[in-house]
Amino acid sequence: MAINQMRPTSKADGDGRAAAGRWTFTALGTRYREYGLVAVLVLEMAVCAFASPSFLTTTNIINITRAAAAIGIIAVGMTFVVLTAGIDLSVGGAVSLVGMVIASSLSSWENAVVAVVVALAAGAVIGLFNGFLVAKFRVPALIVTLGTMYLLTSGAQLWNNGGPLPVRNATLQSLGSNYVGPIPVPVIVWAVVVLIGWWLLNQTRFGRHVYAVGGGFEAAKLTGIRIDRVLIGVYVISGVLAALASLLYVGRLATASPLTGDGLELQVIASVVVGGVSLFGGRGNLRDTVVGVLILTVLQNGLNLVGVSGFFQTMSLGAALLIAVLLSPEADLKGHLLSLVRKGSR
Repeated sequence: MAINQMRPTSKADGDGRAAAGRWTFTALGTRYREYGLVAVLVLEMAVCAFASPSFLTTTNIINITRAAAAIGIIAVGMTFVVLTAGIDLSVGGAVSLVGMVIASSLSSWENAVVAVVVALAAGAVIGLFNGFLVAKFRVPALIVTLGTMYLLTSGAQLWNNGGPLPVRNATLQSLGSNYVGPIPVPVIVWAVVVLIGWWLLNQTRFGRHVYAVGGGFEAAKLTGIRIDRVLIGVYVISGVLAALASLLYVGRLATASPLTGDGLELQVIASVVVGGVSLFGGRGNLRDTVVGVLILTVLQNGLNLVGVSGFFQTMSLGAALLIAVLLSPEADLKGHLLSLVRKGSR
């Protein structure tokens, strides 16, 4: 006859249940990070649609995607940089200076292909300069790119004594303003850049090395990774994509202005951080960067439609950035709140 026996709970059983609880919480946290951004974007669009009947019109949706395209292209390059625990504050200055270079090259050669090649080469040189200083001299990326930002911004202002330059090339204007069917050309360019960036990060040795370097320089060096090459590579990518965005801006506006990239670097960094890329490196992906760009672009568009002042729009971007940082795993908001609760209950 079987006899049911009551077995006392052992320490191992308690540890097992605790581990299971931790695993469940971790799994839920992972799912939240995976789908939470998309949920935020959908909720944000629903609120904007309720606040303004014109939000969901075809014209406005096209405006949103077109506004997001140039920032999104730069954000792809910024994602590569931030994944290595770096930062690139020079992208706004690069957009401004490269725009002036584009306008001058068109006035000299009147050839859009030459202008594109010159622009991308200028962006690569800017990125190479940043990457070389960061990689070879181990100067903090914040200091290097801040200095480069001032150099590029000043250079753009001095280029034509602070004035803009006209761009009348029809081919370049079509790059920034035309459509393929209902889709703006800049959006298609952004999609292609994201796909190439995803392939580099997820399907190549270079992408694996980017994540490894962001996870820790010393550990990456012990595995034989050429850290200098990786760092220089990500800054070159950032510079080239900033130049590509400058081509789109110049084509759309039909003018090159030294103020085009003013403050652009902060919008890009905010988009990347809202997208969940860790400023400490080693964690993040391009899918969430794209969602982060769309979240901030939709936020600005919605506030514009309801007539909110530009000052409050800037404030809202800052608030979104702070919320994103507080909700990141590095901030450990849950741990700090639990600690405060325990202290308060004593």
